[in-house]
Amino acid sequence: MAQGRSMDIETAKKFLRRNFEIFKNYNKELRVFKITGKEAFLLSMYSEAFFILDETYHFKFSRNFNSVSADLETVDVIKQEWDNDFCVPIPIFSAPASYYFQKFIDLNNEKYLFLIDKREFIKGKKNPWFDFKELVGYLKNRISDNKTIGLKDCIIWLTSSNGTFGEDFWEYVGGLVLKEKGYIVTGYKLSTNDLAAYYIPDYINKLVKRGFLSKGAFIEELEMLEQKSNNIKLDLPEIKDFELVAIEAESSDINTKKDDTGHHAIKYLSDYRAGYTHAFTVGPFVKASNYQNPKIGLISFDETKNFELVFRPGNGNEDKVREERVELIKNLIKCSLLKNLTFEERCELIGIQPTNLRDYFKKILNLDIDIILDKIGEKLNV
Repeated sequence: MAQGRSMDIETAKKFLRRNFEIFKNYNKELRVFKITGKEAFLLSMYSEAFFILDETYHFKFSRNFNSVSADLETVDVIKQEWDNDFCVPIPIFSAPASYYFQKFIDLNNEKYLFLIDKREFIKGKKNPWFDFKELVGYLKNRISDNKTIGLKDCIIWLTSSNGTFGEDFWEYVGGLVLKEKGYIVTGYKLSTNDLAAYYIPDYINKLVKRGFLSKGAFIEELEMLEQKSNNIKLDLPEIKDFELVAIEAESSDINTKKDDTGHHAIKYLSDYRAGYTHAFTVGPFVKASNYQNPKIGLISFDETKNFELVFRPGNGNEDKVREERVELIKNLIKCSLLKNLTFEERCELIGIQPTNLRDYFKKILNLDIDIILDKIGEKLNV
């Protein structure tokens, strides 16, 4: 059975350079992208890209929002509903993304992104295995003539064992596209889809008007807000209503353009408990003119490397379910913003030094976003 077309390395490089500002800085001699430490952190979190520790270990950043208290530093408040199989955690106590940049200052340095064909390091024919030490040796050789780059400055994005990029490439790309459109992108999902994006008009507008954002953001960016620029360009999205978007990534053109009956994304849009209003499939080489799915939107690009973006009408979920999900995402955004403040500063906002978790949680969840943003602005002297 035909597997369809997928993304090879050289096409991926051209695609990233052409379509995203963060990948415009490409070193042709080293064949690497130069990106900021923050962008490398986010890439590691939303894809399979990783950093090198030594010849034995590598590391990456990740979060598991769907697993209650997956992180020992996290305490979740759970909204349990009538269906015992459906509960959604709100992570109130957890280390903010900025924590890593404060403690480990080298993360703030620029990083060099290597896109590498995994097939070059697969050894053995009968029982193939991946030779990680050979990969490290290969990297050392590539950077040996450049005295400013060390292994600690490298972030690696491998292809799959067939030499093409898999679903994680398109999860990350889908996140970048919707971030540019003004959405908050996150691994915090309302079902088992790959990724999610939320548009909450009043919250996004407040963040943009105050200069904390210029468009949308990955949710982790809300945890490490920086002092706003006086020259920031306000780019308010045109969307007027709430949108809760399920993102499903595919690695080939065949899977990307499946019809309703065969498409994974349709089940997330049809799940009334999740409350999604829209869904997108993200994958390679599908033209808008050839995409016939009437319910699922498309994020792709054609053979000339141009973007194909197709929106579909929203799903009519029950008002009660939708309102509850929007309130849930608002709480997620507020709790992410609160991570810019210390525990003591949060207590100042709620007016008490709580003696028990119940009081603290209730008051935190009831905070108005304007009060939170005022406090963050005061802290940043803006």
